[in-house]
Amino acid sequence: MVYQSAGRDDHALKIFLNARSFMSGIAVDSPDRVLPYAGIGSVCYHVMEYEWAIRCFLKVRSVREKT
Repeated sequence: MVYQSAGRDDHALKIFLNARSFMSGIAVDSPDRVLPYAGIGSVCYHVMEYEWAIRCFLKVRSVREKT
């Protein structure tokens, strides 16, 4: 989120996309597994890619409600 706050959306998106691979090491029942998607959704919203942002946010909400 620091990169996004600094206006470096491209770098923030790259970091969030790379973070997805590390989430496989977190327990399946942990809601933290979708944290990268929350970040991706935030970047997408910031760059006015609203359809992608809502997809990410809905995925986060779905997983968190299940867990």
